[in-house]
Amino acid sequence: MLTGHGEKARVVEAVCLGVNEFLLKPVSTKALRDRLTAVLCHPRPMVSSGSYYGPAPRKLGTGIWSDADDAVASLVVVP
Repeated sequence: MLTGHGEKARVVEAVCLGVNEFLLKPVSTKALRDRLTAVLCHPRPMVSSGSYYGPAPRKLGTGIWSDADDAVASLVVVP
């Protein structure tokens, strides 16, 4: 996802919806190329859960997202 909105809630929502990579504009050609290469060479596994079929969700309970529980709890996911 390439966007000009880098607020934490937006990033968390995008990740929960299956975004593989999140780039904040302005982005360099090298950063875009590196991210595309990473996605193509190391894709996340696909999962099926109920009506959802897509990339396996990322774990948000560790690292920089450890305090994101409240943001994740308030998200609405539209299949």
